[in-house]
Amino acid sequence: NIYQTEGFDMSLQGQTVTASFTDPGIIFGSLPVNFNYTNGTDNISGNVTSSVGSGTCSGTILTTADGTGDLILPSGTITGVLRVKMVTTLNISLLGGIVTADVTETRYMWFGNGSKFPLFQTGTTGQSSSLGASSTTRFATMNSIGYVGIAENANNIHFNLFPSPAKNEVNVNFTMKQQGNVSI
Repeated sequence: NIYQTEGFDMSLQGQTVTASFTDPGIIFGSLPVNFNYTNGTDNISGNVTSSVGSGTCSGTILTTADGTGDLILPSGTITGVLRVKMVTTLNISLLGGIVTADVTETRYMWFGNGSKFPLFQTGTTGQSSSLGASSTTRFATMNSIGYVGIAENANNIHFNLFPSPAKNEVNVNFTMKQQGNVSI
């Protein structure tokens, strides 16, 4: 089983840009992934579209399983998780090179024993463009444990993560828009 990225949507200077890779980046060469796994640096390339025009993109993706330990969440501790770091760099050229942008995303994902999807992930996305603007976005998402062959349930929860960057443990505080039960 090869797990790869075939593209994604991003906001670039307030415009939605869709990248579709003709040469997809390999995230995992095979599962299960163990500590010290790396896919090496894999090339990605393809086409981009936006409301201002279309163009091309190219870059790299590097995935490394760089840590193990416990994931401490407000609802409890999940032991024996694997942390995977994924760094994606993407160079975008729109309108025949009139507008260019560089995007770098560093994503940390925590996987439980036997899980194909991350239990929790956080990271940053940095962007700079030939228009002179740059930005950094931080994100965090948590997925439910226990998939049963149905569509994933994305939780609409806002997180505070500390410390960042983390070394041996991560603490997560979150609030929900309405009262309800949370299970991890």
